[in-house]
Amino acid sequence: MINHVTFETADTVNHTQVRNYIVKTLKNLKWHVEEDTFTDRTPYGVKTFTNVIATKDPEASRRVIVGAHFDSKFFPSYPENQVRVECVL
Repeated sequence: MINHVTFETADTVNHTQVRNYIVKTLKNLKWHVEEDTFTDRTPYGVKTFTNVIATKDPEASRRVIVGAHFDSKFFPSYPENQVRVECVL
């Protein structure tokens, strides 16, 4: 279990643990979870990113969809882009 969620750059072990925790928690709450994985260039080379999209009752005519950006394409000169996941969720 992760006791404290911190800013993590994409494509790291800690980042994967955060994503897995979010996915597991949403699935335990009976949300339908999709993961959209892609790669993109960063100042530190090509990194893998994953969007997590959760839908409550995807078969319903009206539903709630939750998505949050929890990783970042880290730029050392832009520390204000390091938004914590708790601020987004």
